[in-house]
Amino acid sequence: MLSYQTAYLKAYYTTEFFSAALSSDMDNTSKIINLLSACKQMNVKVKLPEINQSNYKFLPLEDGVINYGFGAIKGVGETAAHHIEEIRINKGNFASIEDFCSKVNLTTVNSGTIESLISSGCFDNITRKTRLENLKYLNTYISQGHKKQIDKASGQSELFADNSDTKYELETILIESSYKPTNEELIKERKVLGCYLSNHPINVYKNELSEMKLKSLMEVNNLLLNSSNSKFNSIISGVIIDSRSQKISKNKFITIYRVDDGSQQINVSFYEDKYLKYKDSLQEDRILFFSGEVYVDDYDSQLSMRADKVYTLVEAREKYSKHLSIILSSELISKDKIHDIKNIIDKYDSGNTRVILSYKTRDFIAPINADKEIYVKITDNLISDIKSITGDDSVSIKYQ
Repeated sequence: MLSYQTAYLKAYYTTEFFSAALSSDMDNTSKIINLLSACKQMNVKVKLPEINQSNYKFLPLEDGVINYGFGAIKGVGETAAHHIEEIRINKGNFASIEDFCSKVNLTTVNSGTIESLISSGCFDNITRKTRLENLKYLNTYISQGHKKQIDKASGQSELFADNSDTKYELETILIESSYKPTNEELIKERKVLGCYLSNHPINVYKNELSEMKLKSLMEVNNLLLNSSNSKFNSIISGVIIDSRSQKISKNKFITIYRVDDGSQQINVSFYEDKYLKYKDSLQEDRILFFSGEVYVDDYDSQLSMRADKVYTLVEAREKYSKHLSIILSSELISKDKIHDIKNIIDKYDSGNTRVILSYKTRDFIAPINADKEIYVKITDNLISDIKSITGDDSVSIKYQ
C-alpha cells in the first residue's frame, strides 16, 4: 500500500513529492545527491538557495521548480535557518549582505554560517560583488552590521540612511541575474551543497570532450539499460565529489569514488593495487578520465565502474590528441605577436602533441611550413596564453 501511495504521489505531485523527500533527508548528503539526480531525470529543477525566498525546508515554488532549503546547506543549522525566516517576515526582505548583517542576530547567524550562505549562492541576486569578493569582505560586513545594531539600540541612526540600499540592490538584481560562478566558487558551492548546482566544472571542456567522442554518464547508463550486455569497457570523464573505503575480505579493501559529470553520477571502485598506483591523481574537484568496466550494481542499482586506469586532463590530452591547431589571422597577427607565440610554445615544448600553424586571410586558410615539427604539452595555461594573442576561436585541440 505504501509503495502504491508513494508511486502515485511521485507521478502526479512530482514537485511536492521531491520537496518532501529532500526535506526528510537534509542531514544526509549522499541521499540529497541521489534525490537531486532523480529530480533531474524527472525534469524537476532545484534552484539555488535564495536569501529572500528559501526556508529551512525544500519548498515547491511552482510546478517543476523547487527552492533549495537552508537546512541542507552545510554550516547552516536549524536555529539559524528559522531565525533568518523570522527576521525576513518581521523586517522585510534583505536588500544586501550589509543589510542582512545589520538585521540578524550575529551570534545565532555567525560568520561561519554567513560564509556558507555566500558560498551556496544565497546572496547572488542581491549583490554586485562575486562570491569570492563577498567572502573577502565578510568581516567588514559583520563589523558594520554589528555597529549598526549597537547604534540602533542606543538610539543613534545615520542621516538619510533609509532607502539607499534598497534602490541600489533593486538595480543589482537585474544586472546580476546571469551571474556565473568561477571554478573556485563552484568548488566552494559543492562543499556546502554536496553537489554542483549552478554550473559544473566539466562544462568548460564540453567541446573538447565531444571531440574525444566520450559519452556522458547518462548516455553510458542508457546504453546499459537498453543493451543485452550487462557490462562493457568504456572511458568516462568526471569530477570526484566523494570517496569511501569498503572491506571486502579479512585484509582487503576497495576504495570507491563518487564521480559526477553534470549529467549523472557513477561509483568508481579501485582495488588496493590500482589505488596505490593512482592515488596521487585521485583528487576532488579536478577533471579526471577513468578507464574500466561499467555496469549497474545489483545491490543498489547504481551505475558503477571497476577502474583499471586513471588519466588527468593533461595526460588524456597527451595520450589521445592528434594535434593542436593554431590559426593566425592576418587582421590580428603582427611580427611581434608571432614572436610572443613562439616564446609561449617554447615554454611548453616538453610534450608529445604536434602543433599545426595556419595563416588565415579573408579568402583562405593556408598551413605554415616550419623548419621543424613543433611539439608541446597541452595545458590550460598554454591554451589561455595563446588565446590571449590569437583570440578564443583560433586555438583548438584535434582528436580525430
